[in-house]
Amino acid sequence: MCWLKICAGLDEVSDDKNAFDQQQREEMEAQINADMLMTERSEVACIWAAETRNNEILDFRFDTTPMAALGVALKTVPRAAPSGTSPGHGYDIVRR
Repeated sequence: MCWLKICAGLDEVSDDKNAFDQQQREEMEAQINADMLMTERSEVACIWAAETRNNEILDFRFDTTPMAALGVALKTVPRAAPSGTSPGHGYDIVRR
């Protein structure tokens, strides 16, 4: 019974005419992910600084992105010469 009320309430407030299309949702998701990574990088920098200055050991959050903790970024760049991997199936890790 509760689910019926919840679904009815969602149907009442939804507005399909003003909903985002797929491209808009993907762009917003990409921006949110970039903002989250930037925030995590700042958090990691504070943790490293506390360890360096105060000799204080702090753990990263369990869900910290490895890219933030390691200070690396995945970038798609054209390869100058074949590196032994299939095109489109290899990654080059670039230090920030």
